[in-house]
Amino acid sequence: MSSTQERERLHRKSDKIEAEHPDMLSVDNRDLFSLASNLTYLNHGGFGATPKSVLAEKKRILDEIEKNPAEFLSYKVRTAWHQIADKIAGRFGLRRESLAIVENTSTVSTLYCAPSV
Repeated sequence: MSSTQERERLHRKSDKIEAEHPDMLSVDNRDLFSLASNLTYLNHGGFGATPKSVLAEKKRILDEIEKNPAEFLSYKVRTAWHQIADKIAGRFGLRRESLAIVENTSTVSTLYCAPSV
């Protein structure tokens, strides 16, 4: 099967999935990401592509930190953490105190599997 035929097959399959699950991302949502236009990105488990909107927010936060790192890290980071935790807790019906916001799942695996001291 040629790459063009494979791409067409994937588009048909994507259209069917999108029709059944309209809230899912589809090939029509490529502009949400900075992926190369000729790339079909299927690796959703190991390394994920970050949406442009998330990258923009990350840059906004880093810019805020860089304006006055000592103030942000000494006084504002705890408030920001609580605001994020409140949003996550509300979304999933949890208590803020039951959350641990970590950089990635490997951090959790390492902490969870570490022997008790």
